[in-house]
Parts: sequence; C-alpha cells; structure tokens
Amino acid sequence: MKSEFSECTNEFTPPHAIEGAEMLSRTVIRDVVVPIRVPRLKLSRQLERRRGETVFVDYLSFTLVEGIVEGYGDTRLRNVAQLFVDAIPELGFSESDRGLYGFTHSGDLTIAGETVGKIATGGNNGRTFVEFTGKACAWIDREKWATWLDQVNARISRVDLAYDDYEGSHSVHWMKQQYIDGEFKNRGQNPNVSQIGPWLNRDLWENGLTLYVGKRQNGKMLRSYEKGRQLGDSKSKWVRHEVEFRRTREKPLTTDMIRNPVEYLTGSYTPLEWIADVTPARVDRVKLETKITFETLVHYARLCYGKLFHVMSQVIGDPEKIIQQLCVEGFPRRLNQSAMVAA
Repeated sequence: MKSEFSECTNEFTPPHAIEGAEMLSRTVIRDVVVPIRVPRLKLSRQLERRRGETVFVDYLSFTLVEGIVEGYGDTRLRNVAQLFVDAIPELGFSESDRGLYGFTHSGDLTIAGETVGKIATGGNNGRTFVEFTGKACAWIDREKWATWLDQVNARISRVDLAYDDYEGSHSVHWMKQQYIDGEFKNRGQNPNVSQIGPWLNRDLWENGLTLYVGKRQNGKMLRSYEKGRQLGDSKSKWVRHEVEFRRTREKPLTTDMIRNPVEYLTGSYTPLEWIADVTPARVDRVKLETKITFETLVHYARLCYGKLFHVMSQVIGDPEKIIQQLCVEGFPRRLNQSAMVAA
C-alpha cells in the first residue's frame, strides 16, 4: 500500500539496521537531521497467521520516554510515525491540527484510509503516546511486538485481550447468569455490572446485547457482546468476550500479557477459565468481520436505493452504464480493504 508520507513535501530517509546493535537512522525533515535510536522494528505478519489464535490482542496503548525518538513537537511526531510506517508497510499516517489526551501534537495511523491508531507527542517529560486498535494489532507479530516494547522500556497503559466464540456456546445470557450465580465474586463481593442494549425486549435482541463486568479504574473490565449482530448480521451467533486491562499504581501491565494472552484472559475472571481448553477455530476473524460488514452494506444499499436501481435498469438498460453512473472511486471506511482483496 502506498504510504501517505509520499504525498508530503518533507523527505524521509528509511532507517537502516545495524546488526546486533541499536538502529541509527537519519530522517531529514525541514533540513534538520534527527537521529532515531531504537532497536530494529519489523512487526508485520501475514494475515493467515491470525487463523488458529485462541486469544488475541484487540487494543494496545503505551508511552515512550524521552530520548527513544529525538526531535521536538511535530518533528518528533513525524519521526515516530515513520518508525511504525517502516515497520508495518500497510500503515499510512496523517497529521492532525490538534493535540490528544493532553499531548500537544497528534496524528492518525491508517490502513486503507481508516484510522487504526494514533500517535501523540509533546507530553510531560517529553513522553510520546501510541495506540493501536484491533485492526492494526491484527497485522502485528505479537512476539516481535513484545520484544521491541521491552527493548525501548515502553510503559504499557492499556491492553485489551479478546476471544471470539463464533458459535455462541457461551452467550451473553450465559455470562449474565454467571454473574447472578456469584461466579464473578472476588473476596466475597460481586464487581460492578451494567447492560447495554434491549435486554428487556426479546423482539429487539437481533440488534445485539452487551454485558459489562468490572470498572476500568480498578484495572480490568469484561465486555461480552454479540459481535456478529453488532456488525449487522441479525442471525449471527458470534459473541466476543473481551477484557480491558488498564495500568494502575498497584498493577502495572507487562509485555507477558502480549506473549501469553490466553493465560491473562482466562485468569482475569472465573467464568472465562473455559477458554483455556478451547481448540482454536480455523477462522480469520478480520475476513469474517469484513464479509458480514460487506453483506450489511449491500443489504442497506438495496433497502435504500433498490427501487431506483430498478427504474434505472428500465430507463438505461445497460448494466455497465448504470454502474458507471453510480460508481465513486474509493473504499467504504467500514470495510477492510486488505481483507477484501485477500479474499
């Protein structure tokens, strides 16, 4: 994929690895040569390796201390962005004209035009903030990722670990009953619980239900939700069980969570222990998500404009001419372009 950097006026010189040592690259921005001193970073993996994963990383954020990537303000922002664009060729980057989370400069990491992560610089003590959504994490080799984070002494602030139950063997209703039965109790007390969606109206269940257990500020929170229905498939059984871990003073997050996600997800709450014994499904979750989203978009296109298409077929006749009149170059943001092409 063509990097969005190629459309910028600033010139970037790709980093060169020094075998067995740290990387020293010269990135030319506005006639200023800025050294980047970080270990070699190559994170991309083939999509096929997603198949067979039981538990996966669905979100990751961390901060880098000053000195990992030098420069100031928007210069450091571009240097950090270049680091990740070089590491994951599918990524692009676009700058924002505003700050983020208290940082003075920020920008979006993108894949096929969709935002899949953010970078922010200009924090206290020269800190840099980086976050990746699940779509970006799907392109990353976990072991390489964890090793690099250790090498640069990154401070992980949040990790989401998830399991996809494609057949719905443990539904959101089952998880709710586990809570009622006291299976979530810790030291004799149940954690906080909340429900999102039309739980009280069975006729509307096709829109999807979500159960939350725990509180973010306490360091972990479970989200069990009907993923397939969230994407638009009203008959889907696909349920996602996901735990959001956040750094607290008492509980720092480690890269071992990235290397061994099954252990940490199943150890977070008793009702998730069964996942440790599950045989991994040979399903590519990104392709499945893209397939459902594509079918949903086609459904609503027909619902909204099907009659117009019918009239056009009567008036114009030639399907190719109709397509030429209706087509707009580009790709819907909700679709994963790489997954569509791979399919």
